[in-house]
Formats: sequence, C-alpha cells, structure tokens
Amino acid sequence: MRKLLICILTIILLLPVLSTALAGDPAIPADPELVKSLLPDYTLKQGNIDGRVMRLLMEKPDGTLVFVGCVQGAWNEWQLTESTPLPEGTILGVENFVDSLGIPVGHYFVAVDVSPTPSGLWGVTAIYGDEIIQMGRDWVSKEVHPIYGHFGFNPWYDITAVDWTTLPLTYEEAVAGLDGSAYAKVNNPNPEDRLRLRTNPNKESAPIGKFYNGTPVRVLEKGDEWCKVDVFGKEGYMMTRYLAFGDAAADVQYAAPWLFLEDEEAEFWVHSYSFNQNLRTGYHRYMKDSERFYVVGVNENESMYILWLPDDGCMGYTFFYCLTPGNG
Repeated sequence: MRKLLICILTIILLLPVLSTALAGDPAIPADPELVKSLLPDYTLKQGNIDGRVMRLLMEKPDGTLVFVGCVQGAWNEWQLTESTPLPEGTILGVENFVDSLGIPVGHYFVAVDVSPTPSGLWGVTAIYGDEIIQMGRDWVSKEVHPIYGHFGFNPWYDITAVDWTTLPLTYEEAVAGLDGSAYAKVNNPNPEDRLRLRTNPNKESAPIGKFYNGTPVRVLEKGDEWCKVDVFGKEGYMMTRYLAFGDAAADVQYAAPWLFLEDEEAEFWVHSYSFNQNLRTGYHRYMKDSERFYVVGVNENESMYILWLPDDGCMGYTFFYCLTPGNG
C-alpha cells in the first residue's frame, strides 16, 4: 500500500512536467519592428521565428488575412512569399502545432503545415484533418513511405495559388483532387529488372540510370515506342511498353529496397553525377540521417543508388556503401 501511494504521488508531481513535454516547445515570437520594416503597410496578427525562417499571419490594408513566409538569405536579406487570402478566423499555432496555420472548419481548427523548399517556393506539406495527409508539389501520402502514395498535380501545394477553403480533410479527398493524367509508373514484367532512362529515344543513347518498378515519372511526350519523361527533375526517355498509365499504375508494386544511411551523413550529388565519365561535378552536399530519402534506381555500373528526397523535391545519387538495410 505504501509503494502504491508513493507511485501515485510521484505521478501527480510529474504531471506538470509531462504536460509541458507533450505540449512541445513554445514558438519564439517574431520581432514586430523587423516585421514592420519588411511589410510596412500590413498589420502583424501573429508571427514566429525559427532560425532563418519566419512565419507571419498578416492583415492587409483592406482587412484580408494572408500568410507570409520569410526566409533569410546568405546576405541576411529576407525573401518573402505571400499566400492567397486566408479564411476569416485563421490563426497561427494550433495547440502544440506551434508553426501550423489553424484553418477554421466549423467549430474547430484544422492544422496545416506550411514550409519553404530549397527552390524558394512555400508549400502546404501536411494537413491534420480527419486523417494526417502528407503532401508535396506533385504527390500526397498517408503512409510512412510517400512512394506508396499517389502522384499528380497537387492544387493545394503552392501557397501563392491555393484555395484554402477547399483543403482536403481525408486522404480520399486529397487523392481525388490530384490530376494524375500526366503520370505513369515504371512497370517491368519482371520486378527484378529496372528500366533505363536514356538521353535520347533509342537504345544506343547514353543511359542516365536504371529505375525500379513503381517509380513514378511525369510524361512530357508519349510515343508508341518511347516516352519523354521527367523523373524527379531529370528529363530523358523511357520505353513506353515498360510504363503503366492511368488506373493500371495504381496496381504496380514498388520494388526498390528500403535502406538507411550507414553513418550519420553521406555524400550526395543532386542531378549532376556523370555515370559514364565518373566525374563528381555539380551540386554536392552531405545528406543527414534525419532526412527522408527513398531509393528509386541505380546507376549503370551499379555503384550508386539514385535517391528521391521528397522534402527537397529532388533526385540525386549516393554510393552503395553509404546505405544499409539496417537491423531489420
């Protein structure tokens, strides 16, 4: 009995600490003077800052509410992106979602994550409605692995064009709103095979890489024998007969391995690795183990994996030895 009382008292004493931990770190308010210097004709309703990123809920002179995303550049200049008009009653910060927009829906708020991308575009990256919906410029997913989601033009991503009153609250609504007419998936008869992306529409042209079944591609031009495609920003040609279109694409199983970084970081080349000349040129950086990435292909001599980074919206390459299956 004595031990039980001690346990109960301990839990009571810890409740404030547990509540604080569950609530998450409070947002750091944006400096009103800085905001005024950037947007002198607007009224700051709410705002927070996280390093070199500010999220602002502003009222325009005509009373319209807008979200303004601000990113501080290398020379300390601020780059601003203004959203389309927000519904009346929108707030910034919903319970422990301190960086999310709170979009009013009936008698409650739907939390909406709005984040910047390396290209400078601000996009809706998650909606916490009846289901948690993750999204990018051209995909939506409710799975841990976005490759298992659906691909197509996403009308809710770009905050400069989005209609906030039509945000999907369920995954089915999000999928129904995508325009997937321009997308196909790699679909080899043998899932062990991989489909080559080539620089020109013939088998003699240089291969750019070999891609696993289930890899989504954006079809730029469809021909009887070859399709000109965009694979996460890299253009080339794939054979039409090894691509699945429309409803058939949804049935293609993703065949790439699920891998993790061997160490805390790995060398990563974006779009620019030369397979044939073995030149490490172009944009190079180190990828952290905290970043989401998914294997979509391999290079011609099978020394490098081709990765898609959904949060960056780009494709790149890293060596085989940098990745591991993990501990199962």
